[in-house]
Amino acid sequence: MKNKDLYTIKEVISQVKDKGSNKFKLALIINEIELDKRIEALNKLREQSEDFKKLEEQRIKIMQKYAEKDESGNVLVFSEPGGKGEKKTDGYGFPLIKKDKKAYDEELKKLHEDNKELLDKETEKQKAFLETLDQVVDPEIKLSKIDFADLPEIGFDQLKVLMPIINN
Repeated sequence: MKNKDLYTIKEVISQVKDKGSNKFKLALIINEIELDKRIEALNKLREQSEDFKKLEEQRIKIMQKYAEKDESGNVLVFSEPGGKGEKKTDGYGFPLIKKDKKAYDEELKKLHEDNKELLDKETEKQKAFLETLDQVVDPEIKLSKIDFADLPEIGFDQLKVLMPIINN
């Protein structure tokens, strides 16, 4: 099992946790506790530094200065450049720049140039995290097995993800 599989199993557990018998649910709870420990450790590897968080705040301020906003004053961010794709609410994506795009681009470029070392360091950290996701879980995680007879009706894809914890 690879580290990225831990996230997938956790997601499926959250999808099926309200199904089946208490015996099934107990096994899910026990597994979820173990998965949460590992996932928390993995997530620490990708935590952003305080300096990077400050840089993000500066980037957002620049974006707020030039970007189109909704009626609540929040920046409109899209999944694709030019205001295309779906609207996103997490602040990450492509803002729709209506005011002085050239000034926006120049401010953003300067911010990146002034913080190149920090950006490179953060990029390397994220790259290392992604590589960690493809590594085999070490030390091996001990997940509680679920008897096939105790499984409720769940979708094919969910069943496929849970196979490592099913006794068949």
